[in-house]
Amino acid sequence: MKKFLMCFALAAVAAVTAMAQEEAEVSVEESSGWTPTVGLTLEYNSRYMSDGNILNPKSMIMGSFDLGLESADGYGFYAGIWGAYDQNNYNSADGINHDFEEVDYYFGAWYALGDATIDLGYTYWDMPKRTGWNGVGCTQQKLNLDVNYKIAPAEEFSLKPGFLVNWDFENGEWQIKPYVKTSYTICEKLTLDNSIELFWQNAAWTAGRSYRRAVNPTGHDKFYRPGFTTLVFGADLSYAITENVSFGPFAKLAYAVNHTYRELWKLPGSAQSAHGWNNLWGVRLNVSF
Repeated sequence: MKKFLMCFALAAVAAVTAMAQEEAEVSVEESSGWTPTVGLTLEYNSRYMSDGNILNPKSMIMGSFDLGLESADGYGFYAGIWGAYDQNNYNSADGINHDFEEVDYYFGAWYALGDATIDLGYTYWDMPKRTGWNGVGCTQQKLNLDVNYKIAPAEEFSLKPGFLVNWDFENGEWQIKPYVKTSYTICEKLTLDNSIELFWQNAAWTAGRSYRRAVNPTGHDKFYRPGFTTLVFGADLSYAITENVSFGPFAKLAYAVNHTYRELWKLPGSAQSAHGWNNLWGVRLNVSF
């Protein structure tokens, strides 16, 4: 745990040091037409929620680090790593005890056409400490397509409807997520972001590795069918400490829109809420330049 936090702390210090040297260096943007970007995120989550489902009911540390290149012509590339670190022994039976539960590696490209943005990416999803659920390996490869359109009726407010498609091409699993995101600048340094996400999944996805244990521990066949599963509301309050560093709390509330889904959440051994509502809260530190 200490090593994990120290790595993020050192990365944050390195980012701040680089920003301090920024004015004294020749800009890459001026010399090549490309702007390099660096992003670092560190989160404390009260539990581990994925697509509205609780995968770990105890607190987690999550973080990401990514690098990118942005063109002045409105397109760019990125690559990064995301990790979820257990602060508990909830998954000790699966070989995870105060260690990383999940590590994702990703890269992609995006293109902006006016106020519309298209993002195509690849993610390698890994549970490095697990030996497998029901004899199934704990890795997935996914292609991700994100399409959205930004509407800004006022300088301090923007609305962004869109949809995200996830395709696990190895296992034939599909997920489609239509969403709406809003951003409101309360004052110069304080921003409130909200989101509404609706998840649709095919039968293979709902029967997939990440849901057998967390949502459907008894393996009921009636769960393995396509349809809408969860509706997730999100709120994120962010305070800009500097131009490149922000910090603030966030919260999520998920509802099982499918009746069968709600019934399965009530089964013994499930980490889900028996009332059909899952929730979490946390705090997030962002460093970007």
